[in-house]
This record gives sequence, C-alpha cells and structure tokens, in this order.
Amino acid sequence: MKKSVIACLLLAVTVLSAGCGSQKKADPIESTHDETDIEDETVEISSDDGTSDEETSSSNVNHGYSITVRTEPDPKEILRSDEVLHGEFEASDFLLDNINYPENEPYSFSATASSVNDPGAYLWYDFTVFYNNIPIEGSEFTVITFNDGTIIEGDEGLFRAIPADLSSIKTPDEILEVYAKQNNDDRDYKYQNAHYYYKRRSGECPYVYVYRYDCGKVLENITLTLNAETGELLGYRPDAID
Repeated sequence: MKKSVIACLLLAVTVLSAGCGSQKKADPIESTHDETDIEDETVEISSDDGTSDEETSSSNVNHGYSITVRTEPDPKEILRSDEVLHGEFEASDFLLDNINYPENEPYSFSATASSVNDPGAYLWYDFTVFYNNIPIEGSEFTVITFNDGTIIEGDEGLFRAIPADLSSIKTPDEILEVYAKQNNDDRDYKYQNAHYYYKRRSGECPYVYVYRYDCGKVLENITLTLNAETGELLGYRPDAID
C-alpha cells in the first residue's frame, strides 16, 4: 500500500514538472505590450481620395490657415466654400466645377504656380487659361485652400472676350517696325514669344508679340508687349526703376 502511494506521488510530481517546463518555453513569445500600449495604438485608414483621416481632420492641413483669416473678400473672389481640398488635382477639379466657362470652346487650364513649398503662406494654386493651347496672359485663376474651406479668385469676364483671329496678324518684324516708327524708338529689340493677352478693362483678348531690349544695364533693359495686328503698345516694362 505504501509503495502504491509513493508511486502515485512520484507520478504527480513528474506531471507538474513537465507542465512548468512547457510554460517556461512559451514565455519568450508573449506580447511585450501591456494593455495601455494596445489601447494607444491606432490604425491609419485612408479615405477614398487617398488622404488619411488624420490628415483630413488635422488643423495643420493646407499650411494650417483657417479661411476666417480672409474676412474681407478680394474684388476678384468668385466663390467661398467650406469644402476642404488636398493637393493640386483636387484644386483643379474644384476650379473647373465652380467657374462658368464655355466647355464647347478650346479652353484648357494648367497649374503654373503654387505656394506648396512656402509653408508660411496660404496654400494657393495658380491656373493659367489656354486657348487652342496658347496661353492667355492675365487669365490666371487662383484656388486658395485652407484647413476649413476654399476660395476661388479670378475673372470670368475672360470667357466673354473673344480671342483674336490669327489670320489677320502681321509678322513680328512688321509689328516691331510699326511700333518703332510710331514711337521713334530705334533700340535693338529681339523677338521673344507670342501669346494671347487679356485686356480686363476693355474686355478684349488680342494676340501679342513680346520683345526684349537687353544692353546689359539693368536700368535700361526693356520688355515690350505689342498687339500683333496693330502694333499698339500694351506693355512697357523696364527691368528696374531708377
């Protein structure tokens, strides 16, 4: 009887020892996080437009400015909305959805400037309007994106101005000669480029030539803008003013 009891006790000790050994081997794979760590962890979920929920709700989005800083509307303000945008492509879509332009005409828009790399400024995007793939000077629309809204600035009157008929324009040399005679200006101007030019006050959109006089002296260098049909002086810009 004693031998049976001793045997049973030895068997129980053996089983317990084996159990302790198994538990010891499992310790290294237990999580090192306590309950607090697990509760603090969050999973970032992206929204349909590719931005995260954290980014969308952050007060630092779009350089951190609130639309309330623009209490007085600019004379060129077209729209003020509480819609929040993220990036150039959303700004472009928002612009096209909210301005009145003839979609059956060959107008197109291209982002030409931005304050993306200047976090101290409002976040804005400038879009230049093109007609038949030719840029229109003075046509810029600006989308200013805040952390709680968006503003569009520009002049929709541009689309009521009919771009000049290119069949009636003269050559750059002919136009420069007309200007030189009318203004008694014999400086050696060099042709630079051509494009449309929006005259906001008169509502016209002539085709223009741009010329450059560069003599190496800042106070004497000039940039000319001339009507490509009449030679009318539309722009006379010195590099610097004395």
